[in-house]
Amino acid sequence: MSSVRPLAPTSGSGASPRLFTLRLYERSPLSPAWLGVVLALAYLATLAALSLVTGRYFELSLAEALHWARPGWWTELVNAVLLGLGPTLLVVSLRGAERDVRDLAPVLGSPSAVEAALERVARLRVARMRMVGAVLVVAAIAYTLLDPGLWSSRQRPPVSDPFFLWTAARHGLLAWIWSRAMYADVSGSRAFAGIAASLREIELLDLRPLTPFARRGVRSVLFWMLGASLFSLFWAAPDAGQTNVVSFAVFVSVAAAALLFPLLAIRRRIRAAKDEVLARLRAEIRADQGALLSGGSAAAPAASRLPALFAAEARTASVRELPLDASTLVRFVLYAGLGLGSWLGGALVELGLGSFLE
Repeated sequence: MSSVRPLAPTSGSGASPRLFTLRLYERSPLSPAWLGVVLALAYLATLAALSLVTGRYFELSLAEALHWARPGWWTELVNAVLLGLGPTLLVVSLRGAERDVRDLAPVLGSPSAVEAALERVARLRVARMRMVGAVLVVAAIAYTLLDPGLWSSRQRPPVSDPFFLWTAARHGLLAWIWSRAMYADVSGSRAFAGIAASLREIELLDLRPLTPFARRGVRSVLFWMLGASLFSLFWAAPDAGQTNVVSFAVFVSVAAAALLFPLLAIRRRIRAAKDEVLARLRAEIRADQGALLSGGSAAAPAASRLPALFAAEARTASVRELPLDASTLVRFVLYAGLGLGSWLGGALVELGLGSFLE
């Protein structure tokens, strides 16, 4: 990814200032993946320091053996991964969007059109992003306080307890980080939908230049199914929240929106191009058929043109309306299966574990 320049700040009325996350990743000498690892380790280091200062982690003494079935401790590893992965996905999504726009250069036409498209996908409405984040932070803190599943095997500590505050802060931070990544990805997908609608010409006989629209959507499915898979690990732990299914619905909804915005837009554009070409061909077919039936000197030229017109009509009508090749379709099925399968497996593990412990 080092070969891709950072997304430039936009200058339009809907432009956003540089996000702190982007500035952090751009200034770091590490790749996005390694910086995500550093963030995850920083979270674990903070947790370790807090535990050493207080001498306990929730109701467990640090002197006790950390069996995997004890609540809390190993799920912190999952929390650490999620905290490092969220901002990394935001950056990777924006950088991938830039690559996709540049790959669309043959159909966008002029360099100025490419730059306008780059500005379009880089534009983030920070006020809306913060509003979405604030709503999810409040929901996450309410989940910490009210979800009975989270405290099913232990008594919820008082609100003033440092580890209750730690848990609420962690959930709020996760909600804030992932809400920004989700907003940015869906916003980028809507921008791609706008780019698709603005295309002036579509070469129906070769849809390969349009594959970045499909690639964009399928890559988003990978991101959010990966997040759903990691989140599903909480179901295999004691004290799994009863509202975890809401998180699954959020991940799936974001994946669906990020996939469908660009795909449906480019499908409408391809269909419109097909309808336009078919209308012209069928008008010529009707004219030549009329000439053939009426006889006269125009009948012979009309008869010679009709086979080519019929072939062109059939070829145009057979053009698929989505720029999906076999490999992209296979990747989509695998990515979707990754998330759905992990959540189904997590639910089965939770049911099996509950039966075993009863």
